Amino acid sequence: MNGSTTNGASSWTLTFSYAPVCACGCGALASATFSDGTQWSAECVKREQRRRAISSAEGWLTAALAAAPDVSRLYRSLAAAFHPDVGGDPALMVALNAVRERFPS
Repeated sequence: MNGSTTNGASSWTLTFSYAPVCACGCGALASATFSDGTQWSAECVKREQRRRAISSAEGWLTAALAAAPDVSRLYRSLAAAFHPDVGGDPALMVALNAVRERFPS
């Protein structure tokens, strides 16, 4: 955003500008604008997209486990795919474990 102010008695003009700062409050310079107009740094965009993906995954994991006739079997097969030791995402494994705790064996 740019702006300027002029001193009416003199002929000088002060011009100022600033770089937009990330909406999350981290203090980083914003490099992307979301559809709602908020501006975010590239790192925070990645973190926010991952947070939204994990939140979405928790929803479908809950639905899948709720509908499964054998919760333990489905959990084991999902854990085999999501476990970090086999290249899965640690955050997805945490989400799977959190959802699993809601369903008794």
